[in-house]
Amino acid sequence: MKIAILVPTWDTRSWNQLDPGNVFGTLFTKMLKERGEEVTLFPIGMGDRPRAQSNWYVSSTLHALHMFFAKAEGFDLIHNHLGLFPLLCNPAPTIPVLTTFYAPLTQEEITFIQNSPSLLFYTSACGEQVAEAPTFLPAVTPGLNPTTNDNDSSPGSHLIYAGPIHPDYAVHECIEVALDTRSELFITGPVENSIYFSRTVEPLIDGRQIKYSEEFSKDFSSELARARAFLNGFKKGSSLNPLVLRALAHGVPVITVPSPCLESLIKNGENGFVVEDKSEAIHAVQQVNSIDRAACRVKPEQHFNISEMIEQMLSLYKKVHALTRREDHRPWGYYVVLADNPDHKVKRIVVWPEKRLSLQRHKRRSEHWHIVDGKAIVTLNDNTIPLEAGESVDIPKGTAHRIQNPDPNHELVFIEVQRGDYFGEDDIERLEDDFGRA
Repeated sequence: MKIAILVPTWDTRSWNQLDPGNVFGTLFTKMLKERGEEVTLFPIGMGDRPRAQSNWYVSSTLHALHMFFAKAEGFDLIHNHLGLFPLLCNPAPTIPVLTTFYAPLTQEEITFIQNSPSLLFYTSACGEQVAEAPTFLPAVTPGLNPTTNDNDSSPGSHLIYAGPIHPDYAVHECIEVALDTRSELFITGPVENSIYFSRTVEPLIDGRQIKYSEEFSKDFSSELARARAFLNGFKKGSSLNPLVLRALAHGVPVITVPSPCLESLIKNGENGFVVEDKSEAIHAVQQVNSIDRAACRVKPEQHFNISEMIEQMLSLYKKVHALTRREDHRPWGYYVVLADNPDHKVKRIVVWPEKRLSLQRHKRRSEHWHIVDGKAIVTLNDNTIPLEAGESVDIPKGTAHRIQNPDPNHELVFIEVQRGDYFGEDDIERLEDDFGRA
């Protein structure tokens, strides 16, 4: 099974480390390749997050998606980590698309899912969310690679907030929690709302008790591992922050507001606290030293590891593939029917590198092959004919013929025009075949 994995990529490193689609999609691709699976990563440039809605960035992203879908026909499945945006660009794909959601579903998203065509499938990394639709598949637990921990290292007294600088996350309230508990606070993350940052957050940053860095420093991992607690902001129902898993893997308790993405992960008093507001967060910081840091690592190690994520996702891949198995895919490549009429049929055919079709003949149709891209070796009875892009060959009825792609690195693309009174696959007499079909 050939799989294309579609992930968002941003202009700033900090956004890439905070975007679950980028983090989990990229990691998942790497781990699948190590297992020998046939996967290809397609990073889609999303630009600079605060300006991502501008006409230039939207146009650039649309162009990238258009280019991706133009060459996606060669895959059996697309795994989309960009949410609904690619599906809005191409609402009727010809190959199955599995989309993973990393935030609670909105009503608009549920409506879209319920009215989706049959080749669009969905899953969630935020627990057992259910949209009443047959194409909404079981949730997949996200996972990260195991983290090396020094169990004997003593935690520091500082807190960490790592996330967007935006009023929705009430970063200023995280600062107030630190000030009220007389704790140092290290803030890391990109500024998504510059007015909010300059007016509300920046005046509270003194460089001593409250420190800020837009990008993740080389020391961030060690600072995270030694943190007293990880503050996840105050945006209820926020998307899954990959650094929450990373913090827990280091044994750092997490203080967060309620979110479906964290319901199965954060347990009050065991590995963190779920709070409703700033006052409860202050109380949680005062109680956080009572939490066993070794216990914080249990959930990520047992239930949120990459191996479990891979097994769950591969199971969904196989299910989607079984439900949408394509008759137009062959061991040597694939074809797309461009026209199908009573007196002629036209196909665009792609042959994988160093593959060839069976040696065959037809009783009720003749064919014309025109090479679009690549090089071909054509067999007509006892004759061998090399062809390049722009060249053609005619195949009369009853002639034994085959086509081969001799190139080890590039696909062969050609147009096949069939003429006759019948174009069914049962009018194929295979004389030789590399795949045991003769």
